[in-house]
Amino acid sequence: MKSVQDAVAADTAAQGGARTAVYLGGSDLVAQDAARQLGSTASAHQLLDRVAVESDLGSSLVVISSTGSSPSEAKDLADAWVRALQRAFEAPRAGRSMTLEQLGPTTTPTRATARPFVLELAAGALGGLLVWAILWRVGERRRASHRPMRRARPALGRVE
Repeated sequence: MKSVQDAVAADTAAQGGARTAVYLGGSDLVAQDAARQLGSTASAHQLLDRVAVESDLGSSLVVISSTGSSPSEAKDLADAWVRALQRAFEAPRAGRSMTLEQLGPTTTPTRATARPFVLELAAGALGGLLVWAILWRVGERRRASHRPMRRARPALGRVE
């Protein structure tokens, strides 16, 4: 039976491994290996622009997402990236107990993940209009609250 300290140490080591995997996932080494697996003529930098390797803070999970001209091309790129990352991650760690494993198969996206630009533009315009209306209403209230005071106390002395 492991102690709590052992479990915390193992989790901390796994989080460090996830950070290492994210760093390696954005490297030319992994991109070149993935390109070689796919038989792609794209450069490492072109592939790096199409792949995102992320890990949440405090998590030992690494998420790889990719884009492509078709959903199946994006899936194939993510699969190749996972295999390349596993090789790059495990090569210097020969004989150590930490490994990088794929938890599930990559999936083909069923719909577009990016929102249309026009929708974002309309939402921004509507938000800006709402903020303007609120600020205009506050300004009108302030101006209206000063009018009765001006009528009740005319300016002292007049120049005629």
